[in-house]
Amino acid sequence: MKKLALLTFVLASLTLTSFAQIASDFSCQQNYFYGSIGSGLHELELDASGGTIIDHGLIAVPSVSQLASVAYANDITQNSSNRTFYSTSFLSSMPKGILRWTGSAWVYVLTDSLLYHNSAGYGTFVYFQHSGTPSQVNDQRISRLNANGTLTPIFTDTSLVFSVADMAIDSVGNVYFFRGTSIGNTTELTVINPAGTIINSFSTTLNHLTTIFGMMFLNDTLYVGQGTTNNQLFPVIISGTTAALGTSIPMNISMNDLASCHPKVGEVNGIHDSILPEGIQFAFSPTAGSFELLNECGTGVRVQLVDMTGRLVFQGEFSTGTSYINIDLLSAGIYHLIAKATDGRYFVRKVALVR
Repeated sequence: MKKLALLTFVLASLTLTSFAQIASDFSCQQNYFYGSIGSGLHELELDASGGTIIDHGLIAVPSVSQLASVAYANDITQNSSNRTFYSTSFLSSMPKGILRWTGSAWVYVLTDSLLYHNSAGYGTFVYFQHSGTPSQVNDQRISRLNANGTLTPIFTDTSLVFSVADMAIDSVGNVYFFRGTSIGNTTELTVINPAGTIINSFSTTLNHLTTIFGMMFLNDTLYVGQGTTNNQLFPVIISGTTAALGTSIPMNISMNDLASCHPKVGEVNGIHDSILPEGIQFAFSPTAGSFELLNECGTGVRVQLVDMTGRLVFQGEFSTGTSYINIDLLSAGIYHLIAKATDGRYFVRKVALVR
């Protein structure tokens, strides 16, 4: 009776047809991320010491017997900036496809003949990875989810195989994934842009770890997880043309996928129009073709401009001293100006540009 009740609960939480219900927004907190653990989705935290992972428990019921992938991104198919979760279905008794979480149930975004094992997202960028499965072609494909609920393949390359069961997405939609000659034999960290073009490649071995599940960015650091056996989280140290694993962080949980947590546009840790960190000054004129950044805060500064639709229109990294940021080609309108110092301090402000 208990097994029957559990199966009824699981299947009741999965709606076979998508419906126009905007997802409840899942807010992002600093050092938080998400993991597919057993039969559900959990909220996790890397504590302030950086050496302990805290499990805050179940936040989304199972979609099927097990959540095999998870992505955190905007609810794009409902034209909403609310952040929600995506997963995939490949239970033999259910249609293959992509699912989204409404806050109370999993619903289908689409069904597809392919099995998309892995997913990742950031903002309006949501991607799914098809790496081949018995009876299907091994096409090593990555596809992007569109707002109309369709998939657009952007990358296919069978010269290498996906050697880590996940991807990670940065704030401009670039996709990071590991490849090699076989699973357990990783040779490179590949980076493609949203059009599917390879823009960077780093040689790596991952120490030839096996059973690697999950990738994500946390506080601008790339992490990979080793899930079902050793239960560890590894930072990826990128230096020059190589990528290597840093010191592992133990996880007292068995997980099979990871997802990043990211702020809404104009929201950084819940702070709006925040005060400039000491040592950073902006000189901005609504009619000027550029603005001046004076950085004397002692660390590097990342500057982003995001339009009111959530589209990132500018991003740059600036060292100490005075820099001039060209905005001459931007259209008139309201933008969010976001500056983040390397030590984690944020500044967020709305700015108006007049033409």
